[in-house]
Amino acid sequence: WKGRDPRPLVEALALDIALWDQLGCLSPLALYLVGPEAARETPAFAGALAEALEALQQSLPRGETPLEAATAIRHERDEARIRAAAGAGVSVFESPGTEWTVVGESDAEWRPSPLHRFVRVHPVPRIDDLAKALRPVVRNLSSVALAGFPPSSDAREEVARELSRLGATRLCEAGRMQAPALDWHHDGQPILLPLARFTGMEIASD
Repeated sequence: WKGRDPRPLVEALALDIALWDQLGCLSPLALYLVGPEAARETPAFAGALAEALEALQQSLPRGETPLEAATAIRHERDEARIRAAAGAGVSVFESPGTEWTVVGESDAEWRPSPLHRFVRVHPVPRIDDLAKALRPVVRNLSSVALAGFPPSSDAREEVARELSRLGATRLCEAGRMQAPALDWHHDGQPILLPLARFTGMEIASD
């Protein structure tokens, strides 16, 4: 997104986060900026995403949140603030209540997400670092939105191949994570094959 207006991208990502209040099975939990300048760009990108989530809160307000979830959100906010105060390079953007939260991380370490429109933005300098960052969650890796790569670019193809090797079963545009195609192979499984019955023919022909 470097050198471009980030609003179309962050608005699309904010919609992916806000739909179903991030409780859908295809809701994103974390965002990764890939590139050598990712660490420097993360705070600005996280801030732009926060503005998009605030705008959505006005037009698509979050639903009621259980007390346990609100407590978890506040806990993760406090934990991020402590790391920021200790000089960890963390940035925290939040609504006055618990309606939305964006944490701009300084590394790619996987950390808990209490959901309910709570998302982390991680910098990863290289594509190999992205693979390492996602390994703790590969068993649950499903849909991934790819954005910012030129169409048919080598970088985009490399990221797509790596995500496929890690187990992602759907790569889509930002803003489309909650709207898979009807013929999507859920969890990489065939659609009609389970409805078929096979008969093995083991009789020698004359």
